[in-house]
Amino acid sequence: MSLREISNITDNGNRPQQPTNCMDIATSDFSQQRRDRQYIRHHHQRREHPEIFRMNSTESLGLSLEPPHFISFRGLIYALLLSTFLAVCAAFDAKMKCVDHENAAYFRFEGEEEGYIANYDDDTINLIMKECRDTFRLVILPVAGTTFFFGLISVLIVQLHIQRVECSHNSLIPSHLSALLKVFLPLLCVGVAWSYGVYAIMLKPKLQDAWDAELNNPFQSLAAVTIDGHIGGNANLYYLCWTSEILIMVLLYQVGVDSFRWVHKGFSPQERSDNTIIQPTPSFHDQIHAMLSSTSVSRVASFYRQRRKTWYQFLIRLRERSGYWVVAFFASLLVFASSGFLFVQVLINLAVDIQGSSDFKYREVCAILEGNEEFPEQYCLRTVFATLSGAIATAISIFGIILHLIFRRGSVSDSAQTCGELEVAIHAVAMLQPVSSNISLKIEFFLSLIPTLLLGLNAIFATGVQGPASEVGNLYYASFVSFFFILRICLGCIEELRSIEANAHETADGLVAHSIVEGGSISDSQSSMASNSSGCYDPYAMKERRGRLRRFLFLAILSALCSASAWDAAVNQDDYETSRRQKYVIYAPAVVALISTILFAMCLHTSSYAITTQLWCGGVLSVALFVVWLADLIVTMHSEDSWAVNEIGEIQMANLYYFSWGSIIVAGMQMASYAKPILGHHDESDLFVLWAANIKVCMVTLGASLHIWHTISSSCAATDVEDTLEELSETFCGRTKLGIAVALTGILSGWLCTISRVLGCPITKRYTTRVETFLSVFLIIVYGAGVALLTGMGGPGQSVGDLFYASWLSFVVSVAIFVTSIDQLQKQEIAESVAEIYIKEEPERYITCEEDADSAMV
Repeated sequence: MSLREISNITDNGNRPQQPTNCMDIATSDFSQQRRDRQYIRHHHQRREHPEIFRMNSTESLGLSLEPPHFISFRGLIYALLLSTFLAVCAAFDAKMKCVDHENAAYFRFEGEEEGYIANYDDDTINLIMKECRDTFRLVILPVAGTTFFFGLISVLIVQLHIQRVECSHNSLIPSHLSALLKVFLPLLCVGVAWSYGVYAIMLKPKLQDAWDAELNNPFQSLAAVTIDGHIGGNANLYYLCWTSEILIMVLLYQVGVDSFRWVHKGFSPQERSDNTIIQPTPSFHDQIHAMLSSTSVSRVASFYRQRRKTWYQFLIRLRERSGYWVVAFFASLLVFASSGFLFVQVLINLAVDIQGSSDFKYREVCAILEGNEEFPEQYCLRTVFATLSGAIATAISIFGIILHLIFRRGSVSDSAQTCGELEVAIHAVAMLQPVSSNISLKIEFFLSLIPTLLLGLNAIFATGVQGPASEVGNLYYASFVSFFFILRICLGCIEELRSIEANAHETADGLVAHSIVEGGSISDSQSSMASNSSGCYDPYAMKERRGRLRRFLFLAILSALCSASAWDAAVNQDDYETSRRQKYVIYAPAVVALISTILFAMCLHTSSYAITTQLWCGGVLSVALFVVWLADLIVTMHSEDSWAVNEIGEIQMANLYYFSWGSIIVAGMQMASYAKPILGHHDESDLFVLWAANIKVCMVTLGASLHIWHTISSSCAATDVEDTLEELSETFCGRTKLGIAVALTGILSGWLCTISRVLGCPITKRYTTRVETFLSVFLIIVYGAGVALLTGMGGPGQSVGDLFYASWLSFVVSVAIFVTSIDQLQKQEIAESVAEIYIKEEPERYITCEEDADSAMV
């Protein structure tokens, strides 16, 4: 007897039909094990999202709107409040160490120029401290106060609406539109506050006085960014500010779009119900796959005819690209603002100092700065190109958003008509085909092609060694984000024009259109036919074909970019001599890129893919590529003459750093795809994957901490302790040791839990999950302290690098382990409670049948 049948006893009071004997019961129980798990998951989701399930119980099968996800909104608001609180802590940490900090003490001890603030007189230092306190008092505190005040109001509105929905009957569902508008207004105030905060910290002009230009105070932005837009010594504040800004923008976009749809729905007379209540329905994509099998024929026909006059047959794709245009707009605007800030605040001021006056035109700035030793030769020209490309891409993005708003208003509903089942299927297939008039799609394609080329060139020039975004900062991230989103829009238009997304294939049996698949994907039916024709059918290999093809392509691109970045660093260094390790960093990725390109080409054709899928070819080469990249990563991140990072792990060349990590991740995924069938891979639980991820992240933390300790150990152990070294020994050295201890603790805990899950039996699984829950709480405390001390001001991971990212990732993974453990414990409690109900109903029959089931298994 399945768990659904048991629930029918408790919910409806109707006893299900009993099987004829105990063996039938045992067979039924074991055969429906997977469906029982799905039922438990459904029961758990019903308890977690009651308003959605209550809404769906009153749905009508007309084309209505999906109900707003108020629980998701509440979770995003909680995340916004948390990121704001952490940003305040990071800003307060910087305010307390305005004049000097331990990293500057370390560099000063090593004889470098980072500790220059201590050389100024008391009046200048007082000005620095005043500016720090003013930034914290006039920017951080007002933004945080506004966020907490209006954020809590939004949470209260959402919570009250959810409670009203839970307590209401089907015909008295509260107005979702009213709740959306009430939530949108306070969130808009939070969005304005955080936009001002990001501007004041990241982009506000700071060189207003003469002493500012001479001092170049790194704490003008509470150490979040430097004067040239790169991430400063307070990476926590930088990322937390942008995280808060992104969260509030996502909230405003989602709530605003839902409000607009429900307002439009409310003013559509033909789609109002008798009681003027807007009835929610499942998602648009789910209806496409469920209508043909679970609804009447007339409703299916009405569903498709209601979208006959739209620009695209599937508005989900249009809405998706509308979001891409919005993201591309903000990213392009940030490219324009960041590069313009550099040009106006840095380059023009330097030109004024060289020229002795400001009597010159903007186009003459680069000519004035030509030959200046403070900047690379092409720095000014690349900054100007970034400004122009950002301005053009911003203008085109605005036009693209307007274009989408205009053409999305073409939805006209037709009356429902009854027709045969075959006619509905043919009509559904016809709706999947592109309309004859797609001039708007072509306009969007050519519209996205121009910024794609401009932003692609900007991503190459601006992030190079001589570019203004060679290090991590606003311009670096904005350049790549804007390029990738504009490129995705362009590729989406190509897919629509070539009808790649509609999985309709002309075969010998006729026209088949089963589902909508991802653009450019290889369907299972195609793979099966092709493999059968060649006589080398392997279900797992054909299933992995699309993934392997893409991974080989990404590995080739990332490796080529790494090789190009290393070559760019080599030709622009002071001495043109390269060491053996540096030559390996240049040539090894190039070889990997060449091999990956060949394997990618072989995956395009079925006959050649049959060779690539063999272990002696693709498997061996994937392992070799991973080993090559593992050695390259060690040399890139931990050698003394590394171009990517400095002696304490801070990023110096962002392209080489990020592309190296991306390459080894893709190479590892490719190697795993060949190793799964050999090792007898089985689908593991989420906790097993999370504990394995915890081990990997802690290994990175350990490697980064050991790298820093290897660099500073001689300084920490020196006998002639001066004031600077004493400060360094008490803070920087101690926190580095803490990083090693935290990493070892995480590795040991991860291995214990992983081994217990591999060797444990189902009887002890319940207790294992509880132990993992308590252990995850312990790790949250340990990792939380590690994040505060390692990435805080004065810690070895305060700037962007391996230790910074690994510290935060370990904390996030520990939180994920805790949440997953709690979720599994709740599922176990549901299963136990349902089983107890059945035992109380028929205890003797349950025990007897359980024994028969055990014997049947034997």
